[in-house]
Amino acid sequence: MNTLHFKITLIAAFCLQLFVPSSASAQPRDEKPPEILLARVDPNPPKLGFSVEVIAIIKDDRQVQSTRIFYRAGGSTVFDSTFMSLEDPVIDLYLGIIPGQAVTSRGLEGYIYASDGTNITTFPPDNPQDNPIAVPVEADVLFKPTLQPGGRYRMFSVPLLLLGNAAEFSTYFSDDKTKERLFVWSKGRYIEFGTTGFPRLILPGYAVFLIYRDLV
Repeated sequence: MNTLHFKITLIAAFCLQLFVPSSASAQPRDEKPPEILLARVDPNPPKLGFSVEVIAIIKDDRQVQSTRIFYRAGGSTVFDSTFMSLEDPVIDLYLGIIPGQAVTSRGLEGYIYASDGTNITTFPPDNPQDNPIAVPVEADVLFKPTLQPGGRYRMFSVPLLLLGNAAEFSTYFSDDKTKERLFVWSKGRYIEFGTTGFPRLILPGYAVFLIYRDLV
């Protein structure tokens, strides 16, 4: 009697397996990560102290579950983050906003993160925490908080990308040697401002030697 009951149970269990619909089985593993096809900032370049829109087209063969922007001010070592929202589902357009306090004269750095719940994609793709996208920031006016002391040579440099006339030495200095003198070290010798070989433009991180008289 016990043997017969065991056989009937086994047959019933086997028949039940035959009628389980295939859709109840496990879904194939999702091995395809999201694709970040386009990424840009608006305005470009960002304006000093103003918020920035980050726009991206992010597609996935199933569904994007989470999108974020990780950002930091230039020179900072810590990232903040904000979510990106789906603005246009037809073309999979996402939008996120970086607040103005992160948009400093030292520039802006960041990367985009997208996940479908299983796979993760970043832009840039390789080690974005240590190699984020660097975005220059446009500033109209900047002031040095302290004056250059007179009577002594000092190295002079601007750690920013200056545009138009603001990038030219002649905008700020004259070749009147009774008031100030500038020298640049090039090919083993000093070249003075106003002579052949002295650079016309102020470049980021490119230093010259400056001396001028006390104005008192």
